[in-house]
Amino acid sequence: MTWTTPIRGHCFCNGCSYTIDPTLSIPLETKQHFKGRPGETLYFECLHDHCTSCRRASSNLSVPWLIFPPQWLSWAPGSSEHLKTFKSSNGDVERQFCGTCGTSFSYFRHSRNLVIDINMATLSDRDLEKIEELGLVPKRHGSWSFGFKWWQKTFVDAAKASGEVLQAWKGSSSDPKGRVEF
Repeated sequence: MTWTTPIRGHCFCNGCSYTIDPTLSIPLETKQHFKGRPGETLYFECLHDHCTSCRRASSNLSVPWLIFPPQWLSWAPGSSEHLKTFKSSNGDVERQFCGTCGTSFSYFRHSRNLVIDINMATLSDRDLEKIEELGLVPKRHGSWSFGFKWWQKTFVDAAKASGEVLQAWKGSSSDPKGRVEF
């Protein structure tokens, strides 16, 4: 099944909320970015990120990212009063979070401006219940070489138990040479 319905999310204090609407149009350049992935015609990606900076920024062992065109994201009225931005990597990376409760929302890299990443843990409970139905379960893992083996073992064991192959990339998920399977 393909994702065709809007989904929503918010922070812990409900000061910031957003909608992601995959029915909105996107530029041809963005479509071409996603068509470069073998066997895929979808304009989004879901993955668990194990990189150090994302783990630190989110206070988690890995981050489940929903990656999609920024044109699909809209913040609810009043969110801008709470939404804060932290810049890193010489200003190339912007991470948004709620300035009131600290919830980590997004990752945006200016040098990769065709997509934005939203922390899937911020999706509403109602929409998280529909993740499998919408085809949004993260099945890939990025920056695997930066993760912790004891944590990654839980993903490997779960994939084996369900008869699935776990796809991981040592670094970026767009680098086919760094791909490993378990």
